[in-house]
Amino acid sequence: MPRRARRMSSTGIYHIMLRGIDRMVIFHDDEDRLRFQEDLRSCLPPFSGVGSASTAVAAAPALFPDRNTVSRTESPVDTKKPAMLFQYCLMDNHVHLLLQTGSDPLNLIMKRVGIKYAGYYNWKYMRTGHLFQDRFRSEPVEDDRYFLAVYRYITLNPVKAGLSDQIGEYLWCGYRSPCADGSDEKETRSPGAFSFSGGICSPLPLDISPEQLDRFIRSEQENIRPFPEKISDRQAAAILREKTGFASPEEFRKLEKQKQIQYLFIFQEEGMSPFQISRVTGIPKSNVFRYLRT
Repeated sequence: MPRRARRMSSTGIYHIMLRGIDRMVIFHDDEDRLRFQEDLRSCLPPFSGVGSASTAVAAAPALFPDRNTVSRTESPVDTKKPAMLFQYCLMDNHVHLLLQTGSDPLNLIMKRVGIKYAGYYNWKYMRTGHLFQDRFRSEPVEDDRYFLAVYRYITLNPVKAGLSDQIGEYLWCGYRSPCADGSDEKETRSPGAFSFSGGICSPLPLDISPEQLDRFIRSEQENIRPFPEKISDRQAAAILREKTGFASPEEFRKLEKQKQIQYLFIFQEEGMSPFQISRVTGIPKSNVFRYLRT
């Protein structure tokens, strides 16, 4: 069956997901994550701007202006602009990126990243063969609202998956919450995180202040559900066993509610639909939908 043509973005901005083959773990330790960061940095044409999001983005009177402000290009590839990374998150078996292409097309950028990291990974863990599942997945980002929705989705990934307790504190995510005490933001950044001034995470192409962005991320917005894919109930049951170690819905329902919700988000990330989640866990469909909106 021929591959479906990739949808191109008129803004050059994409939400990208790169997943390990057969959903295998691609980051076993911090050394792996740091290596992927370095490979990503080396594969992106350098961003010429300086400064951080807190200084480069002007405050706006409203969160969403009447008109779209996401910068547009004459074509999906603009030879005059560098590629810019706006947000990223490294999970255990997949990566989320929010970036805008520039002189190089998206497929070339991602090919470089994949080849570099796969070579390192296979050398370190003495394996051969493909590391990533098929080709990377991408969705075009065409307007401000969806840009912010994707940015929020990526930022909340580690919290929803139980990898971090607080928004903006996960080491391997590009977002950092504004400092409440007024201290220098750079001092709060983890050594493992990108620095805006380092030329990787670029200022957002929106008129929104850091405080407005933080309020939006913490708001009660409904989460988007990107990259829908159909998997069988047999695959869904295998995911339940792999992620939890439980072989039956009865065992899963013995978990405390908050832990169940964290797993439900992981199941959704793995491609399970709310109906499948209900079938393999035994949790009522209405509860699954409600929990996934929290």
